[in-house]
Amino acid sequence: MLGRVITTKVMDGRARIVCSRCKKNRYIEVPSGLNGKLVRCQCGVSVFVRFDRRVFPRETMSGRAMLVFPNGDRSPVYLCDYSLGGISFIFPDPHKGFLAVGQEILIQYPTLQGESILRRIRLKTLRANRVGAEFLGYPED
Repeated sequence: MLGRVITTKVMDGRARIVCSRCKKNRYIEVPSGLNGKLVRCQCGVSVFVRFDRRVFPRETMSGRAMLVFPNGDRSPVYLCDYSLGGISFIFPDPHKGFLAVGQEILIQYPTLQGESILRRIRLKTLRANRVGAEFLGYPED
């Protein structure tokens, strides 16, 4: 637990923490609203633990994408990361008023192979100009 801040997976409401000094495993209960906690090992080492509740791991992604709104309007965005369950991107400030949590829109972005893919997404989080969204259904042709 020597490395000041660590991130650990939460499974079934519990997180496993391994002390980097004494290598002791410790399991702690993690309430649903808790995102982080200071944990002290019996050997005296303290560490701040961030809790990761993601079902799918995130991978960093960069590049441009295009949001396609139901009325046909399009707006460019900058990709941040993605997983099997969703995607996050940066939305330019002047257009921020167009977005709302729960809104369903399309996003068109390049795959790692260079092809273009169109996916339906539902917006889940809006923080400053960063947007997190979950994928709905399968890619559209």
